[in-house]
Amino acid sequence: MRWIYVLPSGFACARTAPPTTVLGAAMQAMTILIHQRLLLDIASYAGAATLHVLPPPCPVTVAPSSFGHAGRLIRAAHDRAAAALDEPVLSPPQQAAAIGLHRH
Repeated sequence: MRWIYVLPSGFACARTAPPTTVLGAAMQAMTILIHQRLLLDIASYAGAATLHVLPPPCPVTVAPSSFGHAGRLIRAAHDRAAAALDEPVLSPPQQAAAIGLHRH
């Protein structure tokens, strides 16, 4: 059986205000759609391989086009991934629930 490690990028789940531009709204929608597709892929490929879905950085308060926060987001993602690797592997439904769409 193959082992696949999935590193989701997440989405801006803790923004305090909606995007104010068309580009911002489109990017926010795209990140949510990509995350939603990932949840479907976890369910559909669970039987073909052992999936290790690491948690994305959360909460994310910045827009996906805001690269000024990259260092902070990378550190947050690293810390969450390192903690997740120390935990037992969750079943695919548990993994999907752990990274599911949410708000803060």
